[in-house]
Amino acid sequence: TSSAKQDKENDKVAKPILAAGAASSTKQGADLSVKTAGQLKSSGYSSNGKVYVIYEDGRGPTYKEFRIDLPLFVVSSKVTYTGIALPRFIPGKPAFGYLTVANQQTAEMTNVTNIAGMDFSVAYPGIVTKAITSTVIKTAAQYAANSAIDQGTKDNKLVGALLKIGVGAAQAATTQADTRAWENLPNTIQIAVISKPKAGGLSVMAPSGGKLMDVQLPDSPNALVVIKASGTGGVPAAYVKALPANGSENLASK
Repeated sequence: TSSAKQDKENDKVAKPILAAGAASSTKQGADLSVKTAGQLKSSGYSSNGKVYVIYEDGRGPTYKEFRIDLPLFVVSSKVTYTGIALPRFIPGKPAFGYLTVANQQTAEMTNVTNIAGMDFSVAYPGIVTKAITSTVIKTAAQYAANSAIDQGTKDNKLVGALLKIGVGAAQAATTQADTRAWENLPNTIQIAVISKPKAGGLSVMAPSGGKLMDVQLPDSPNALVVIKASGTGGVPAAYVKALPANGSENLASK
């Protein structure tokens, strides 16, 4: 949708679109990419009278903490606690699965849960190694600290015991898994490219056939519509952006 002349070249339009199609998570997404690239080629790589819909469906995957806590005060007076915390992968959840916009179903291009799952599987051995190394270092430090406490509190065992409990509690508090990745992403990212209706509005339908919302389009040659649904409750959020015409004839007029 750029109006810059240099962005009309084949390698900057068709090739990225076809590459996105090749990487699509569904055949439907790949077919949409081929169709869109063909339409742009036939129009001289210009866009006029189109609505580009991006739909973010559901909630993306998350990590939850899985802990193994081992109180060792019954085994050794030098170590009162040790433990390890690891992340557990929780798959994302779809909202509607897809939407129908102007009688056209959105096509899934990216499945974030699948991408995150592969990333997690590849990274997990390193995550475990890092967590074990951290636990060993913290436990060794606790052993050294408690040995020093025993030396310094020979005449007051109660104070020594309380200090060692505090050292163990500090290790327990700092034993946490990294669960930050992927939290704000959708489960899938979907796309539809449709002809801009003359009436200036779009009806967005759920898979059940019920109308979810009407999106009012701006008075512009092209438009971008971003829709996000985290769940099936309520009306999805929608963002609308006017896009200018960008054909060679438009450039010549400028």
